[in-house]
Amino acid sequence: MYTKNSFKNLSSTDDLLLVASATDLLRFDINAKIIWHVKNLGIDGVIVEDIYGSTIIGSGDWDPPGGWKKFKISLNNGNKK
Repeated sequence: MYTKNSFKNLSSTDDLLLVASATDLLRFDINAKIIWHVKNLGIDGVIVEDIYGSTIIGSGDWDPPGGWKKFKISLNNGNKK
């Protein structure tokens, strides 16, 4: 699973927490329950850049250094857009 050093990026609001690892993005509710888990968004870093409405905009690094590719994920269900 994950260790405390696995997480590289945290984004939160009053009712959710987004956690990015080197490869994945997870959404937790206010009770720390995992709502969804999206795997394989990168191999050496995942960054949440912004949230527009119900869409998460981010990037995953696929070819380090500098091989960042954009992604869009539904905030509601974790599906790729």
